[in-house]
Amino acid sequence: MNVRIFYVANIRLPNAKAHGLQLLRMCQALAAAGADLTLVVPKKGRGDPLAGIASDGKISIRRLPALDLLPGTSFGFNLAAASFAASSFFYLLLKRLEGAGTSVIYTIDLDQFSFILLPLVGWPTFMEMHGSKRPRFPFRFFLKPVRGIVAVNAFIKQRVSQNFSVPAERILVCPNGVGEEFLSSELNAVLARRELNLPADGKICLYVGRVYNWKGLDILPAAAEKIRGLAEVYLVGGKPEELEKIAQRGLPENLHVIQPAPSGEVLLWLAAADVLLVTGTRSDDYSYYETSPMKLFEYMAARRPVIAAKTPAIESVVSADEVVFYEPDNPVDLAGKIRQLFGHREFYAAGARRAFEKAKTLTWRRRAETVLQFITACS
Repeated sequence: MNVRIFYVANIRLPNAKAHGLQLLRMCQALAAAGADLTLVVPKKGRGDPLAGIASDGKISIRRLPALDLLPGTSFGFNLAAASFAASSFFYLLLKRLEGAGTSVIYTIDLDQFSFILLPLVGWPTFMEMHGSKRPRFPFRFFLKPVRGIVAVNAFIKQRVSQNFSVPAERILVCPNGVGEEFLSSELNAVLARRELNLPADGKICLYVGRVYNWKGLDILPAAAEKIRGLAEVYLVGGKPEELEKIAQRGLPENLHVIQPAPSGEVLLWLAAADVLLVTGTRSDDYSYYETSPMKLFEYMAARRPVIAAKTPAIESVVSADEVVFYEPDNPVDLAGKIRQLFGHREFYAAGARRAFEKAKTLTWRRRAETVLQFITACS
């Protein structure tokens, strides 16, 4: 589908965090699906901006000036966003005046206002939204002329429609996806554990992801302690002191916190595990209602049993036919579900197979094709 897209994102590249990988995966998939794609980002960061994906030369990238003063402060972040808003607007306006033909602007909600001027360029503008927004001026101004919104789950669609009076037909619900390499991986546990220097025997529960307050990881130490002697628990993506801080306690000896793994190593960790964990919490609306964790899709493709927090966000993707649910914020229930699963492995292996079949329908390529069809219909 030959659509010319300028994907505008206020993001520092290269970027190994989940939002950076999600953006690059989507760019890769849009280009593979036939879009003529130019990624427009601030001139920040060193190294290959497309590190982590195989672009095959199909993705053009334009890095624009943006003030990068006082990094790590809210003032510095807002200043950078404002300067990028100006540079991206004038860059695209110049492209239009130069006769770039019919094009589409696609952006993403990585901040509160860097996108605000984009509809004024005069091209059809679309936004991908990973969270609902309060009805404040920047989004009210921006969303009124926007042609379409891609929301990662139905709750975000409902909130955005209510808060900004956006017609439901202008909002596409489209969760995140999974890469083909996760579906085609033939790695087995023996080889993966050998490569990672993990014990060849013993049971392993795995969580892959960074440590943030909103993820519901504070119960992991207590849950791990309750299965000491049964299984080792690995968290790949953080530091021990980060988990100790949010859990407000020390870590049991069977809980191992490992630094973030390179993207190519994640497949090894998934293959090495017996059980994969997805957490969530009622104490944070984003965690409970809105997140679309990429790890869930990658877990489903790994053909390993998944234990997940029973939140509306996760239930929007999977059911009890594919995963084992535990009660959010309840370490006793999480530990109990782990024991239950190890006691009936053959039964729960069937759920893992069903999850794998479902993952085949949730690839980045299919997501990109769905988004392109939506863009064409709304442009």
